[in-house]
Amino acid sequence: MEVTRAQLELHRMNTGFRKVPVRCANQVMRQVLYRFDGKMVANVIIGGVDADFKTHLFCTRSDGTTDTVPFTSLGSGCMAAMSVLEARWEQNLDEESARDLVRDAVAVGVDNDLQSGNNVCLCIIRSDFSVHWEERALNKETPIRAFPLVIKPGCTTILSTIEHRVVPWGEALEGDECPGFRQEGLSLPPGPGNSRGDAGERVNRRHEYLGPPKAKRRRLE
Repeated sequence: MEVTRAQLELHRMNTGFRKVPVRCANQVMRQVLYRFDGKMVANVIIGGVDADFKTHLFCTRSDGTTDTVPFTSLGSGCMAAMSVLEARWEQNLDEESARDLVRDAVAVGVDNDLQSGNNVCLCIIRSDFSVHWEERALNKETPIRAFPLVIKPGCTTILSTIEHRVVPWGEALEGDECPGFRQEGLSLPPGPGNSRGDAGERVNRRHEYLGPPKAKRRRLE
């Protein structure tokens, strides 16, 4: 942010001390982020008012990509905050309603994210180029959804049911109860000592498969 602020000040001096457009500030930030190839890991929301009293809001990510949006949210709790913004944002909001909307959106983001803080700092930019900072406390009650989800019991249909027998570790099933040696189940591949008629080999391999793992010994030459 300090590098961008210095670059914008130099740009203002080189252009006859005119107000720097918001689009120019966003372009300088994009160049700085793109130079580091996303390794700076900084997501920035840039907003402001131009000399022709037009408002702009940009959502710029760490790789230098940007979007022109009417509202946006970035950070670890951005998904929860975006749900509140999408549900309650309108085209012609007054300043007080916009403050309450942003406060509730940040409150939801804090409640649903462990890495967020515990306060709300508002930056209010007016069309007369004045910037006002305001800190508001979080609501004790989580804002109610505009369209609450009500799921009735029994709505999910059970298509099929499969039951599996749980065998304690180290214990083997007796006889043909072992699923690895049933006629319809998994069987050993054909080979020496793997025939179904060899009962002793079958029992040994059964305990070898179902028993606890054995430590491997390495022979040092």
